[in-house]
Amino acid sequence: MEHGDWAGRRSLPHIRWWIVGACLLLIPNHAAAVEQAEQFIEGLLERGYTAEALEYLDRLETSRLLPAGFGARLPYHRAVALLAQARRTADSPARAALLGEARRSLDAYLAANPGQHDGVEILVQLAKALVEQAKQQVVRATRLSDDHGGKREQIRVQGREYLDGARGIFEEVESFYSQALAEFPKNLDPKTEDDRINRRQELRGRLAQARILIAQSDYEKAKTFDARSDEFRKLNETAAAALDDLFQKYSR
Repeated sequence: MEHGDWAGRRSLPHIRWWIVGACLLLIPNHAAAVEQAEQFIEGLLERGYTAEALEYLDRLETSRLLPAGFGARLPYHRAVALLAQARRTADSPARAALLGEARRSLDAYLAANPGQHDGVEILVQLAKALVEQAKQQVVRATRLSDDHGGKREQIRVQGREYLDGARGIFEEVESFYSQALAEFPKNLDPKTEDDRINRRQELRGRLAQARILIAQSDYEKAKTFDARSDEFRKLNETAAAALDDLFQKYSR
């Protein structure tokens, strides 16, 4: 799988990274090998080596030395790397393709590992990237003159599609955290269940964030319509009402 111009980037620092990555596969302790491999991938991404991280993951997938237990994490790390590469990609179609690939990797990870909160949080980041993609489409449409009205509407429609995708993800996240909260009993003893109380509070915060993001996606979608249109007005009213309800609920 090609994720970048890898052949032309084999400088000495990159080769050194690959030597380190290969050596990690030889660690006999599987738990330590998994931890080291994950740290290695994170290090590549922190330094902006997204194509190298993806190449490393592709090689791991077919390696006989793949650490036990790491295979289940491969789709997660691939999604994170794809999302990082999408953020560094200027070309809009190429960025959209990377985001789509990241979504498929996340879907595979969550299907095989239901209830994993790390995957859900990457879903949030993916949806936010889609929102940013839509915002860029709105800017592009705004810059077009009235002589390019057809092209402007085409760009706006694409922006709406990105926002609909983002909203769908935010709704998935809302459902996930709603179900997670439903598993907690109504009353918890602060003397003996402090950790569970803190965890429940954290989940409530994440649920509130998901609901805010849903409302904000409606607000951004309104911008893809003419300011004089009914769609613009209705979406703004929907977003404003939802945000007001959330403020009333969570400010008590």
